[in-house]
This record gives sequence, structure tokens and C-alpha cells, in this order.
Amino acid sequence: MKSLLPRVALTSLALGVCASGYAQDPVPIEFYRPLKNSVSIGVRRIGGDAKVKFSGIGRIPSVSNPDLLSTTNSRSYDNGIVYADGPSAYEINNTDTNNDGVLDAYRSVTTVPATDSSDLETVTTFSRLDIAGGRYRQMQNVTVRNVKTNTLVSSTDTILAEYLNYSDGATRYWAYNQPGQTNSTNGTVDMSIYSVAPSGSVAEAESDGSAGVELQFAHVIKRYKRFEWGINFSAGASEINAKTRKRIGANLVTTTDRYTLRTGSSFENYAYFDSTVHNDTVTVDRGTVDASGNPITYDYFAEKNHLLRRDNAQRILDGAITPNGANVDGYWQIKGAYYMLRLGPIVRVPIAKKWTVSASAGGALAFVGSRFLVDEYIELPDVIGTIRFQGEGEEKAMVGGYYADVNIERWLTVRTGFFAGYSVEKMGNYTHEFAGRKADVDLGTSGGFRLGIITRF
Repeated sequence: MKSLLPRVALTSLALGVCASGYAQDPVPIEFYRPLKNSVSIGVRRIGGDAKVKFSGIGRIPSVSNPDLLSTTNSRSYDNGIVYADGPSAYEINNTDTNNDGVLDAYRSVTTVPATDSSDLETVTTFSRLDIAGGRYRQMQNVTVRNVKTNTLVSSTDTILAEYLNYSDGATRYWAYNQPGQTNSTNGTVDMSIYSVAPSGSVAEAESDGSAGVELQFAHVIKRYKRFEWGINFSAGASEINAKTRKRIGANLVTTTDRYTLRTGSSFENYAYFDSTVHNDTVTVDRGTVDASGNPITYDYFAEKNHLLRRDNAQRILDGAITPNGANVDGYWQIKGAYYMLRLGPIVRVPIAKKWTVSASAGGALAFVGSRFLVDEYIELPDVIGTIRFQGEGEEKAMVGGYYADVNIERWLTVRTGFFAGYSVEKMGNYTHEFAGRKADVDLGTSGGFRLGIITRF
């Protein structure tokens, strides 16, 4: 029988060698091929110092420009409206074939003939009846006859409605907002459009800090005994959000047209901008009673519009300026983001086993995209609601500057580690213009912490 000692001894030697191998420290870093490139990705929180100055604000254009020479267009104002008017088909056709004061255009007859069960025939006639004061009525007559005896049973007239006749050069359909626009002595009413022009007011805002993402690439150019240096390139993104709300003074610009009432018209019952047609409800007593002895009545509506002359309107104010005559409530905002490229030298110094410190500084270039949001409005005594301007515009710009950052790095392996640090950026400014307004944006100096993972290759 062969001895097992040599085999056991050989196996024990092999296991010992393996065990000793696992028990040794990792291979020292100096035995590795030097790694000259590194990439890091992380997040940063920049304490924003971007400042924005808004100027040219308090600028609200007119919503309309009434044409006093036009005979067909309606004229809209901030405190009233003057509609175009014209005769209806019924008013154009003024033929009276029967010579009974009823125009043919309003003559309409409906007949319900007698039947086997009834000897009564009902004839309903609709017609127009001119009355005093340039007005006319829509009339209804219901006549009942006994066709067998050829006798009149009843004839009932009913006023359905009362209207104002069209008058050439005038309009029946108009409205104003406040009694102060009228002059009852002269029979005039003033209607205005308003706009607002800047008076030099400004507003300022500052952007809050924002979080962003950053990617960095570094290449080692030279290694020395105690440090290494190279070139650093990084790209990151940050937000801008500067906004403010403020009441400012601005110049009020007024254009006013004066209209005259047609002779015989008045302002009575036609004030305030709540409808283009004002009606009265008129109750008529038929002169009979019902079975309970109550008077029999009916109602009809009477148009209360008065004629306003369109043909002699005068522009009494044309762009008159009242310095600081308007209080503008405004909201202005610059909102967007900028993408930054940074390039500069980097120095990395080991400070302990698996710990290094790096520092970098250099030039920066930011590609900015922003939106300029505007909301401005005024309130005036003779205007219902507000006169308002809302809008937004976009702008793109490139802004130069410089940066500096310092980081402490903890290496978990030869290739991979974490970093944390602080970064400072000093950037220039750009101007964002929109609708006559300017926002001077100074990205300024900002600083914040950064944190992420780094790997070498």
C-alpha cells in the first residue's frame, strides 16, 4: 500500500499558498498603469444671485381705434359702443296697397275657415302701424265672423311690440358705461379709448437658487510626486426664475369722441352698458272683465332706444397724455434655463490613503433660453372691468464668465469614487426684450455645493 503523505503534503502546500494570496493587501496602486482620464456626474445646488431689472413697463396698447368716417362699422370704446345701424326690410318697404295706414311689408293674414261643426271663421292679421315720435308698432287683429249669418262676432286688436324707426345718419343701438360721460344740457355723450405709456418706472427681481445636473471630464497631462495637473471640461444646467408683482405709475393716453343725440331723444332710460336694447313693459287694459270681475289686460314691450347721431361725431381728444395718470398693476417674470460649458486647468493632490483634493478654475460660456412673461392692467372709473395686456416672448443668448471649484474625493477602488465640493460662478448679463419692454438679466455670482460619483479610465 502506497503512502498518502506526499499527496497530503502537496495539497496542504497548495491551499496555504492560496490562503496567503487572499490574505494579502491589494496590489499597491503604483503597480497599476497610470489612469489619465476621469469622468464624473453629479448634482449641484447653486444659490442663485441672478438679478433682473424690468424697464419700459406700464405699456398697454389701445384695443381699438374707431373710424369716424365709416358708416358701416361698429365703433368700440373702453366705456361704450356705437353700433352700425340701417333700416330693416320692413322699414324699406313702405307700400300701403290698401291705403289704410298698414304697410304691405307687415301685412300678414291667417284664416281659419268655418267647418261642419262650427259656422265661425277666424281671420288673424299682422300689420305695422306708424305712430308719433318716429315709432311704429307691430299689431295683431283677430276677427271672428259667423259665415252662416254673415255677422261680425268679435274683432280684437293687440299691440305686440313697439319700435323706434331707423333714421339716416343715426343709430338706435349704442351704450355707455357711466352717467359722467353725458351732458344733458348739450345732449352729448363722450366715449373714450385708453392706452398706457411708460413713465420711467422700473421693477426688480432676483432669482432663487436652483438644482442642476453636471457632467465633468478631466485629462491628466502631467504627474508629479505629490500632485498631478491636467485639463478639465464640464457641462451643466441651471434654472432662472425671477419674478415680481408691483403697482407702478404710468402715463394715461386718452382718445375721446363726442356724439350728439338726435333732436327729440334723451338719455332717460338708456344709461349703462348692460344691453344694446332697452325695453319697457307696457300693460294695456282691454276694457273688459273676466268671470271673476277682474280687468282683462295684456303686456307688450316698447323699445326705449334713443337715436344717437353717428354722422357728426367729433374727436375732442386725440392721444391726450396725463402724466402718471394711471396706476398699473403689473406682474413680470423671467423664467428659463442656461446650459453652461466650462474649461480650465485642474490640479489633484493626494492628502491621505484613498483621499484626494482637486481644484479647477477657468472660463465659462452659458447658453441661455428664457421666457419674458408680462401681465399689466389698469382700472378706471368709467370702464367696466380692466384694460389689460398679457403676453410672453422668448429669447436666446450666450453669456460669458468664469468659474472656480474645489472638491474632496474618496476613492473606493482605483477607478471609482465619490466627490463633494463647492463651486463658484461669475457670469455676465444679457437683455431680453418683449413688446417694448426690457429685462436686463445679470446672471451675477452664484455659489453652491456639488456631489456625485467619479470614475477613472
